[in-house]
Amino acid sequence: MEHENQAGAWISMPVSNTELASLYVFNTNGAYTIYDSTNSIYGSGTWLIVGDNTQLTLNKSITYDFSILNDTTMQLSLTEQIPYSDLLTGITITRYGMREAFTH
Repeated sequence: MEHENQAGAWISMPVSNTELASLYVFNTNGAYTIYDSTNSIYGSGTWLIVGDNTQLTLNKSITYDFSILNDTTMQLSLTEQIPYSDLLTGITITRYGMREAFTH
């Protein structure tokens, strides 16, 4: 996971071991579930493909662009200014862009 700072530089974000080991399961009914490294549910919500199949909306609130989407990799990018609350610290910061890559 990386975020873009106000100057436009991409910075790797430290994530917990639980987040690194997460498994995202996107179900055909429009629901997704996130499992942590112990196979416990870490989070869940809804998803929808929008924007002429070029974007992914999670929980009807955040829309990501597909930067990469192929048989093995999905990279999601967000190019808007968003507040982010860190799950571990509870501190809220502003991200000016974000991208995450998922592989299998």
